Amino acid sequence: MTDRNSPEYLRKGLDEGRFVAAYTLNDHFEKDLAEQALADADIPHATRLTGESEFALIFEDAQGFGQVLVRAEDAERVAELLREIRASDAEAAETVRQIFEDEAPTSD
Repeated sequence: MTDRNSPEYLRKGLDEGRFVAAYTLNDHFEKDLAEQALADADIPHATRLTGESEFALIFEDAQGFGQVLVRAEDAERVAELLREIRASDAEAAETVRQIFEDEAPTSD
């Protein structure tokens, strides 16, 4: 049995149209959140990290940390779910930033 996250399996699935890249990940933390959310939603998926390609270091800035691959019929649902996660993460980061700004000592 082939590993469902192996580069060969994913490349073949993309070539055959079984998978589509539904979402581009920014970092490892977002990858973990995405994988957990998709597992919780019982959506079959795989991740393809940019580092798995031949020219990874050259293209990582343009291509992101990796991509979430899903069945074509799940792509829109997955993209919306993961956009919501990214938005909530941005809101949390802004809240933390505001807390630290409020606690920062002021100079008179």
